[in-house]
Formats: sequence, structure tokens, C-alpha cells
Amino acid sequence: MDQLFFEIFNDLPRQGPGSHASTSKAVSMVTNLPDVPHILDLGCGTGSQTIALAKLLGGHIIALDKHQPYLDVLSQQAQKEHLSNVIKPVRGDLLFLDFPDQSFDLIWSEGAIYIAGFKKGIMSCKPLLKKNGYLVVSEISWTDSVNRPSELKEFWNKEYPGMKSIQESLKIIRESGFELVHYFPLPEEDWWTHLYHPLNARLKKLREKYSGNTEALEMIEYVQKEIHFREIYADHYGYFFYIMKKSEL
Repeated sequence: MDQLFFEIFNDLPRQGPGSHASTSKAVSMVTNLPDVPHILDLGCGTGSQTIALAKLLGGHIIALDKHQPYLDVLSQQAQKEHLSNVIKPVRGDLLFLDFPDQSFDLIWSEGAIYIAGFKKGIMSCKPLLKKNGYLVVSEISWTDSVNRPSELKEFWNKEYPGMKSIQESLKIIRESGFELVHYFPLPEEDWWTHLYHPLNARLKKLREKYSGNTEALEMIEYVQKEIHFREIYADHYGYFFYIMKKSEL
């Protein structure tokens, strides 16, 4: 089913909620970077945000992802945008970050840090940041603590058992030795314009392609359920940008 998973998501504009506007807003809260910053984009996917970072900040960007076809798309886009001298796609695993300590002025990760878990993910980034370096991540968070619908809890407990509330995430940031600069929610259009609308169209085509394949259809409907839950339960969870700075003790 890995092949079908990547067939579902492979060439969508984004693999998770986000937009150029939200990336730009988060970048605006990162101040006093060097003129030529060293940046690591973790779990970059096809790199919409990587391209945005290159245009907004320049510097040297290592864009890391585990899936080579995503990196191939990014490489082609970087070449098209004349940014190949800024962006270096690297195949790697964010669970095993093999970079020297204090390598980066900024570590960025949109919708991918959950793979390690929020606390483990940000702690693994901390040694890699230079003095006064920034860590910016977008992360799915519960927005309430008591009134979560049971079917929604069941779904996300399966998809992301470590999913935290906003307040829990903020506490983890403080306890992990980061200074919280700011956090803000991604607007609802960030879920739909570049993700769920094109994903709906993709799922429709895949239902036709895999008609009669029970296992494939089950996976397609499971992804459809995620979209449906966003339609009816958006008040209970959201994606948030967390902008944090390495604290110096």
C-alpha cells in the first residue's frame, strides 16, 4: 500500500496544510539572521515552502526528505526558479539527523515533525542550531481538551497518538529550552486550497482506477474520512505555526 499512498499524495501542490502566505508570516517573525543563513528544511516533501524560504531568505538550504520522488519534484522546481544554487535536496530521515552540532541558523519543518513526535522532534533539532538559532514548525494540535468527539479522537489517536493540545505544546517548548517567539493558527483555506480540494479530485480518479480492489478502496476511503472530519470538526483541532528560538543558558 506504500505505492498507493504516494500515488495519492505524490504530486499534490502540498502534502499537508499550508500556504505561501502562512510561510511568509512565520518567516517575518524570524529576525537577525545572517546575510547568508544556513537553513535545514526537515520533511520538505515536494518543497513548496522550500522554494518560498529560498526566495524570502536566500542562503544555503538543505531540503531533507525520505522520499526521493518528492525531492525530484523539488529539484525540478528549484531549477525552474533558478534556485538550484540555494537549495540542496538531500535524501534522509528526520529520525536520524546526521549533521554536526551548531550547523544551522534556522531549522524549518512544515507538517513533518510529528513523525518523531513533537518533543522528541524539537529536542533532536536543538543541538543542530547555532547560538540564537531559530526552530519553526507547523504542527497539528488539539484546540480543546474536553469536548473532543469520540470518532475524531479515535481517528487521530490512530494517526497521531502523540498529538498534543496547544497548551501542552507550549509547555513542551518551554521545558525543552526554547524561547517561544510566537505561534499562530493556519487559516482554514490553508487546509483546502492546496491540499484537500486537489486531494478530493485525486481520490475520485483513484476510486475509478482501483474499482474492485477492496484493499485499495479502503485506504482511499480512509483518506476521505480525514477530509470529512475537517469539514465537520474543524473547531476541535488545527495546524499551528510555532516559532521558537534556542535559549542560551
